[in-house]
Amino acid sequence: MRATVVADPLIAPSPRVPRAFALRLAAVALIAACAIVAMLLTSGQMSDMRVALPPVSRAMNWLEGLPVPLDMDHVAFFALVALGLRLALPGVRWWRLLLGLCGLAILTELLQFGTIGRTPSLLDARDDVIGSVVGLLLGSLPLWLGRYTEGQVTASQVLVLAGVALLPLQLWSPFRALGFQVLLADIAFVVALSLRGLAWLGGKAPVQVAAFHVWIGGYVLSMLLAVFVLWPAGAEPGLSRFSSAENTPAFLQALGGWVRVLWLAVLAMLTCEIAGHAEGQRRLVSAWLGGATVAAIAAWIAVLGFYAGDAAREAVLPLLSHYGSLPPGPYPRVRGIFANANMFGLYLLLSVGLSLAARNAAMLSARGLRVFLLLVSVPLMATASPAFAATALLLALWWRVQPGPPSVVRTAAVVFTAVMTIANAVVLLVNPMAPLSEPSVRLQLWTQGLTTWINHFWRGAGLEHPPAQVHYRAADGSSQYLTDAHNIVLNLGAQGGVLAVIAFVGLVAWLLLRSRRVVAARGLWLAVLLAVAYLGIGGSFEDARVLWVAMGLLAGVSLACARQALPRACVDASRETH
Repeated sequence: MRATVVADPLIAPSPRVPRAFALRLAAVALIAACAIVAMLLTSGQMSDMRVALPPVSRAMNWLEGLPVPLDMDHVAFFALVALGLRLALPGVRWWRLLLGLCGLAILTELLQFGTIGRTPSLLDARDDVIGSVVGLLLGSLPLWLGRYTEGQVTASQVLVLAGVALLPLQLWSPFRALGFQVLLADIAFVVALSLRGLAWLGGKAPVQVAAFHVWIGGYVLSMLLAVFVLWPAGAEPGLSRFSSAENTPAFLQALGGWVRVLWLAVLAMLTCEIAGHAEGQRRLVSAWLGGATVAAIAAWIAVLGFYAGDAAREAVLPLLSHYGSLPPGPYPRVRGIFANANMFGLYLLLSVGLSLAARNAAMLSARGLRVFLLLVSVPLMATASPAFAATALLLALWWRVQPGPPSVVRTAAVVFTAVMTIANAVVLLVNPMAPLSEPSVRLQLWTQGLTTWINHFWRGAGLEHPPAQVHYRAADGSSQYLTDAHNIVLNLGAQGGVLAVIAFVGLVAWLLLRSRRVVAARGLWLAVLLAVAYLGIGGSFEDARVLWVAMGLLAGVSLACARQALPRACVDASRETH
């Protein structure tokens, strides 16, 4: 018997240039380049930068007002440079780094002979060296903590699992940052990332880069380019182009949007790391399904409370959602502990896919799978979202490749899925509050999103620019204003341009192609495919935390398959040869 196992050529580090060393070398080159460029800015460019970035200007004003006989701008800047170098090169002796920083300080002062409005000064070089000493001392603190504090990796993994279990808790947020809600799950992930960083600095958790990380890096970079759409084309060269942007708050809003993109990529990579071994996969499945069970129970309470009477309905009102484009009636639309019903539906779709994958991987018994599917069936229907039809399609496809169910069950599943898909299309394309000749709100949003993308095809309109702006009267009579295209591709194209679309589609395509033969992940594979290609048509889920965590889990399972060649996890039985 010969089994087909997928291999990843980027998993094994190169024998000539170890990956960790290459990453550190790239970080050092980037830090040095930033230092040289910053010190070569003309006085006019410095002034324009301070106008364009008020937080930087306020920080520099505070530093310049300190009662010390030093140029604190130079001290602070080289302290940051030294801190970055110390963390990037933890194995290099501090005095060697200090010698290199002294050379960099002298070099930047000599280069200022050719810079307009800048005057070289030995005193500035002295301040650069003082800042370097401060930065090296600050950088030594996390290195010391990483070396002498035990259990960072274990604590980091526990917090990631806690964050995965807390993902459904989106109804309540402790605070807002950079324009979006910070969840309890985010706090757990932040602490986990910090501990992971300390472990890496202490040499206890080396970075392993695979093709998945390369694709994610390409997506993050493409979205970073969309931040600088406010940096107009055709303007005068130099940083003065910043001042010709519409306004600084818009630029900071776009920067906050990119930080959100970066954070989603971090969640996927943290999950992928834990899913890289069998025990980690088991714990992630337990954490996710545990959170899904709590979310489903909350939805059951909302459904029962809706029908129990006025007092009970009032009590469960926070768990209920508005009807949106659906006609109101004597039925509840439930969001549970999520922010909205559609996001709850996406989560349940991914949870069902994960439960099927867990069954294939022998992490969940047949009885446990049946109980879980029954538990989430009513909450799925109560979301009144396209996720119900997508889940029906998921089960139909899964039963199609499973040897167990009889043909009559498969046929019934296919028929039911077709009916639900048609009903879903009618809801999306027909406005119940208007004549048939009037386009539905989805069609209006798609049209505006496509128009925005066409008008800004290459660079996009910017992360701060709404892809669409539609006022409409919902079926319940309320007036709503939507600024989202309600389509993953149109949102990315309108805000980030064609590069963002190519990067995201390429990432998802690579992930699905890479894991298509992993039997243990087949249910989750189908769920991710349907989340992007089915729900993504009428919903905007490119910023959904649950989707990125699911993609990280799927990537981790497929990479673990390639590393360890586990027959049960990797072999596609339909491709075995005898």
